[in-house]
Amino acid sequence: MSIIDTLRHKYALSQQGARDLVKSCLASAGMDIVLMLPVGLLFFLVKDLMEGNTLDTWSYVWKIALCLVAIAAMEFVKYNKQFTSVYLESGRRRIALAPCRSRSSAKKTSPTSPAPSWPTPPPLRRARRTGCRNS
Repeated sequence: MSIIDTLRHKYALSQQGARDLVKSCLASAGMDIVLMLPVGLLFFLVKDLMEGNTLDTWSYVWKIALCLVAIAAMEFVKYNKQFTSVYLESGRRRIALAPCRSRSSAKKTSPTSPAPSWPTPPPLRRARRTGCRNS
């Protein structure tokens, strides 16, 4: 059983949702690594200042600017991988788990009728085969 299959089974995800979860974990790890860069730059800046290398100080301004750009880019990637994919996956699961009702049965229910007791949702494969669309 692969990691994707384990994630699908444990968290009730679709195939694409499990792939997106792995991508979002990698994006989060990349963001954590990028956030370590400014600390390393500060270490080298203090080391150069303590050794008396003040001529090389201005190169750190460019390195800090590059770090800020890298942080902004990774934050953008992380946001898109985590939150956008969550919204798409919740939409896919909602459509797959929604009960198939025809328009005529939807018209028969009234606002005063009690809430129906829903049966157990069909598996994702079965919902795709029926071609049921809620409209």
